[in-house]
This record gives sequence, C-alpha cells and structure tokens, in this order.
Amino acid sequence: MALFFGYEMGLNGAWATYLALPFGIIPFSYAMSFWFTVDSAAQTFTMFFHFFILGIMSTLTFGLRVSLD
Repeated sequence: MALFFGYEMGLNGAWATYLALPFGIIPFSYAMSFWFTVDSAAQTFTMFFHFFILGIMSTLTFGLRVSLD
C-alpha cells in the first residue's frame, strides 16, 4: 500500500481491495475444506490457488498495464 501511494500509481481503489481480501479468503478457505477429504490436501490446494491468483495474476496484470500505456 505504501508503494501505491509513494509512487503515485493512480490506483485509488487498491486500498479497498486489500481491506476486502480477508473477507473473501476466509469463506473460500472454509468452503474448500469440505471439498477435500484430507485436510492437508485442502490446505495445499488453497495455498497454491491463492499464490497463483495473488502472485502471478497480479504480476501479469501489472505487466500488461505497463506495456499498454
């Protein structure tokens, strides 16, 4: 968040996304626990899924935004 404001990236709604993120992740993780019979499989899947969405997709979005400007 400090980098968004420090570099004046113009992402005014980014703070709201970071504040709303736990309210989406917690119910998603709870729902995933019922899809798997083994707790460790549910935890591993959820961690990799969140890594993919938060890590890779945000980097891809940033790269496409920079390259298209």
